[in-house]
Amino acid sequence: MADRIDTGFEMEAVKFQRLMQGVVLLTALFFKSMLLVYFMILIMVAGIIFTAKHAPFAVTYKKLAKSSETSKTIEGGLDLSAERFACSLGTSFLLLAAALNYYNYEGLAWVVVGVVTALSLLAGTVGFCLGSAIYYGIKGKLTW
Repeated sequence: MADRIDTGFEMEAVKFQRLMQGVVLLTALFFKSMLLVYFMILIMVAGIIFTAKHAPFAVTYKKLAKSSETSKTIEGGLDLSAERFACSLGTSFLLLAAALNYYNYEGLAWVVVGVVTALSLLAGTVGFCLGSAIYYGIKGKLTW
């Protein structure tokens, strides 16, 4: 069985991770700062390597907002493989934006960053992660 997030507190930490990614990328869009995009690529790579439970912004959330009581268990939980896939997808698009910027397609690069920003903010606020949905769609098609 895959590693899962099965408590409400951990899920809140993952949503905070997604939301902060969106906020940093929104700041990058506002200031047209590729340096912030490169920073987010590093943060997202850390999220892929260490999983969503131990991603930098999730760890920050856990340290700042200590759970006062035992968190409720979420039925079914959240598959960390889906989170890794979604983070890999977002990182790939940010790397594409960095490459486009390098080859002087700045406008297109910022459009790609804008799409990743919007999807990250959507996942952080509403809880719907398109990357995870794609993962579950592919997984459903490949398993009998």
